[in-house]
Amino acid sequence: MARQNGMTIKDQLYGMVCGFIKLIQMTSGKKQGNPSPGREEAPNSPPPTASFLSDIANAEASSPLPPPPPSPPNPDDPKYASDPEVYRRDKQAAEAAITAFTAAAQVRGAAVAQIITQWLATSPDVMFQELLAQPRSTMPIFKPAIGPVIVMRHPEVIRCLERTDLFTVDLYAAEMARATDDKTRHPDAYIHFMLGTDHDDLYQLDDVILRRAVSRSDKDTLIRLAREEAERWTHQAQVEGTGEIDVAATIAKFVPLRIVGDYLGVHYCEAGAPSALPGLRGGDHFALDENLQKFFTFTRIKEGIVPTGDDLFDWVKDAFRNIFNNINPAHPKFTEYRERGIIATEYLSAYIFALLQHHKARLQHGEIVPDTMLTRLLRMQLELEQNAGKLEEEFARLLGAPLPQGELARRLSDSMIRSNVFGTTVGAVVNP
Repeated sequence: MARQNGMTIKDQLYGMVCGFIKLIQMTSGKKQGNPSPGREEAPNSPPPTASFLSDIANAEASSPLPPPPPSPPNPDDPKYASDPEVYRRDKQAAEAAITAFTAAAQVRGAAVAQIITQWLATSPDVMFQELLAQPRSTMPIFKPAIGPVIVMRHPEVIRCLERTDLFTVDLYAAEMARATDDKTRHPDAYIHFMLGTDHDDLYQLDDVILRRAVSRSDKDTLIRLAREEAERWTHQAQVEGTGEIDVAATIAKFVPLRIVGDYLGVHYCEAGAPSALPGLRGGDHFALDENLQKFFTFTRIKEGIVPTGDDLFDWVKDAFRNIFNNINPAHPKFTEYRERGIIATEYLSAYIFALLQHHKARLQHGEIVPDTMLTRLLRMQLELEQNAGKLEEEFARLLGAPLPQGELARRLSDSMIRSNVFGTTVGAVVNP
C-alpha cells in the first residue's frame, strides 16, 4: 500500500492537501466568522472543556471486559485420558468465556466507535490536536485495542500503510463496492478504487497509472486554482465590507470543489448555468446511460442530475460518511446515513460516467478537451488502443514485472476510470 522508496500517489495527494491548507490560511488572512443566521450548529457538540481521550476512557470504563478467555482445551492432553467428562466441562467453560468476551468486546467497540464518530462529526480539529499533543511514549500504537484506533503521526501512519497484514480497509469494502460495477452483471469487474484498497496486487498497477495522470509537476496548477478560489471569497468579503469570512461555508468548501472540477474533471455549475455536458445546465436532469446500466445497478435513482456546488458537495459528503464513518449500526442515524450514501453514490457515478462519455467522444474525434485527471486517463485509454505494445512495455518497466495479458486494458476501462475518479473525488473534498 505504501512503498519504502519513491512516493506513491497517496503520498502525493497528502502533500497537495497539506499545501492547500497552508495556502488557504495565508490567503484568507481573516478570522473565521460566526455561523450564518439560521445555520444549525452540529448536534451533540462536545463542550469546549471536553476531552476526547477522557470520553474514550469513560466509554471503556462503561463497557468493562471480562478476563481474556483461556485457550480451548486439547483433547489429546493426558489429563483427559481417563476422564472425558473433565474435558467436556473445560471445553464448555472455554467456549462460554470466548462468547462472553466477544460480546463484551462488541459492546466496547461500539462505545468507542460512537465517541470517535461524534468527535469526527463535531470537533475533529480539537480531537486531532489533543492526540498530537500527547507525548509519544504515552500513545503507543501497537497494543491490543478494542474498537477503532486513530493513528496521527506520520511515521506511524506510514508503518500502518506498509503493514497490510495488520491494518486493512476491508471494513469499508462493501460500501466502496457500490461505486464499482455490479459483479452479477459484470463478473470480471474489480470492486475497488485505487484509494480504497490495501491489496498490493490490485493497488500497484493503479498507482502507476494514476501517477502518470496526477504528478508533482501539477503543483503550480493546484496552487493557482486554490489561490484563485480563496481570493475570490476574500475579495467578496472586502466588497461586502464584512471584514469576516465564514471559512467552513466558503473557502474550505469551494477551494476543494474548484480543484475537483478543474483538476480532477468533475465540474459543478450554478443552477441554470451552462454545464460541461452539451445542452444541459446546472440542476438539469438527464437519462441514465444505457451502457452504464449494463454493468452498474441503480437501486435509488431513475435519472442523473447536473450538480450545483451544493449538490456535488452533499454527494461527496454523504458518500464519504457512509463509506468510512457510518460503521455503527446502533447509531440512531445509521439507516439515514446509509440511504443518503447510496443515493449520493448513484448520482455521482451517473454524472462522472456522463462526463467520461462526453470527453471520450470528443477525444476520439480529435477535439480539444480540458486537461484534467479524467481526460488524462481517457487519453491513456486511447493511447492503449492505438499503441498497446508501447504502453504495456512502459508500465511493465515501471512495475518491474510483465503485465498479465489484457490487464492494462481492464485497468483503463471506462468502469475503472469511473470508479477511480469517483474515489479520488470523494477523498478530496470533505471528511464529515
